[in-house]
Amino acid sequence: MGEFASTTIYEGLALVLVPLWLVFMLVGKNENKVLASFDFIYVFFIFMNYRVPPRRYGFSIFAVIVLLLFVFLMMRRVVTHRRIFDREISSKPGIIAGLLFVGILIVSGILSVDPEFTVTRAVAFAMYFLFFFLCISNISRPILVHRLTRYLALWASVNFLFVVGQQIWGVTFSLYPEDLLTNSNIFLAGAMWRYFGFFYDVLLMGYFASVVSVYLLGSAWLAREGQKKALQLIPAGLAFVSAVFSGTRSAILGWLVGVSTYLVMGAGHLRQRIAIGLLAAVLIGLLYFFGSDVSLLARLPQTDQAANNRTAIWAQAIPVVLDSPYVGHGLGSYDDFTNKMELYQSNIYAVYPWSESVYVTLAVEAGILGGAAFLLFVFFYLSRVIWGKYTKKERKSAYLPAIAATAAWLTCGVAVSPFYDVRLLIVLFSLLALLGAHEVVDG
Repeated sequence: MGEFASTTIYEGLALVLVPLWLVFMLVGKNENKVLASFDFIYVFFIFMNYRVPPRRYGFSIFAVIVLLLFVFLMMRRVVTHRRIFDREISSKPGIIAGLLFVGILIVSGILSVDPEFTVTRAVAFAMYFLFFFLCISNISRPILVHRLTRYLALWASVNFLFVVGQQIWGVTFSLYPEDLLTNSNIFLAGAMWRYFGFFYDVLLMGYFASVVSVYLLGSAWLAREGQKKALQLIPAGLAFVSAVFSGTRSAILGWLVGVSTYLVMGAGHLRQRIAIGLLAAVLIGLLYFFGSDVSLLARLPQTDQAANNRTAIWAQAIPVVLDSPYVGHGLGSYDDFTNKMELYQSNIYAVYPWSESVYVTLAVEAGILGGAAFLLFVFFYLSRVIWGKYTKKERKSAYLPAIAATAAWLTCGVAVSPFYDVRLLIVLFSLLALLGAHEVVDG
């Protein structure tokens, strides 16, 4: 897939960005190196999916930067005695769940058919958790919210420009043109195209656009100044349009769940709830009005067929899960494992080599225990804020954009697996950092 693109320019970019980050660390004036690295990751967000050679072992540019950041902080600790984590992380259940998940990934990797590959991928995945804990302990929540909102608005707009470019110049207007020959998702009967922005697959682009639209929609209504509202509301609308042009049904379902979260939990005052509801209704109305030109609506009659295909894929994953039910077969092993088994020679896999669900991926690669640990980690931070909302009434609406966007992320994951794209996982752990950062000083 695109993350393993063969063109040398991607390898060269990976070899340039990491040294550039090192220079940025050494000569940069920002004493908060975690915040500086957060900025660097999001400034070059579009490239974080590229892998540093040898690419087979799963170390993306993002993973290398986070690992080197930790090494840098450890060295600084030795020289200056400054703490690696500026503030104490008091959420022990979250720490335990994260460590348990990574530990299970390492165990499953050791027991897998290709330990060198799966253990390395497990270590690379641990960098998301390290990124999360560094963020919540070294960056105050207001700064984290401000930075993330600004960057997501930027990349939602850039992604939309890619969609427009693909409509004008064709789908070869892509960061991954070599993948178009193997991507069967982009063309529909009747000369209709599905667009994928700066991603390499329409499903992943729809996933990203849906989650970001939900987040920016809530963030816009929380903004006090009219200009800030517009700067967030416009990218939210552009992200929604991008999700529609991806033709991804699960993306729109995730978007609806996210918007419903605002309406149920209460995004500020009643008039704000009404405004968000009306905006959602207008967007859905426009979608149906222009239905003949939108690939998403063209695919709605095929929903039953798509559901049957996915159900068949999930059903064929059951024996794989049962073969190692507790710790799974190792991260990154799903496609490789199923291809090696004569059991899975269905033609479906010629079209869908993925598990088509984050939850199936978790069950196959991390087992029941690993999947439970990952979901406990996510739901722990969700529940802490939701529980605090209804009992302590601490800044009720401030966490709603992150809650609603996380709900959208989890919903999209029912029919798409984001574990194949680094950027979608960066977004998830950034949203969770907004939820986890409530336990440190807000200021």
